[in-house]
Amino acid sequence: MEIGDERHRVVLRPLRYEFARARGDAYDDNWLVVRGEVSTPRGRWSFEEPCLLVDEARSLAAWLRRDGVRLEFTEPLLAWEREEAGPRLRVVFAHEAAPAWCPPESRSEGWAVEFAVTTEDLRAAADEWERLLVPLPPR
Repeated sequence: MEIGDERHRVVLRPLRYEFARARGDAYDDNWLVVRGEVSTPRGRWSFEEPCLLVDEARSLAAWLRRDGVRLEFTEPLLAWEREEAGPRLRVVFAHEAAPAWCPPESRSEGWAVEFAVTTEDLRAAADEWERLLVPLPPR
């Protein structure tokens, strides 16, 4: 999924399950490794971390399609925020997903990337995200 504006770009791709073989644990079997690539005027960075459960990943697509305020996940590497029906999207990258220049004392709060979006941008991102999740169903 790619979303951004002329100065900011966030690309997220679910790559695989954290554990290749399902072990019969509905929780551990459903962690997804996500690759993120972020570009801002300050710089670029990337990460590859198990940071979303399958159900959480699916909830991101639904959240992008509706007016929501904040979406957080079990693993606090990513958070999504926007004003209700507002044109600004804010993605927060924390801990291992934060850029190298984020001070150590601020890594738990994260580094925010904020940019303008349209309803069409959000819908397209949600559609693409859902397509990327097809090969990674709950197990």
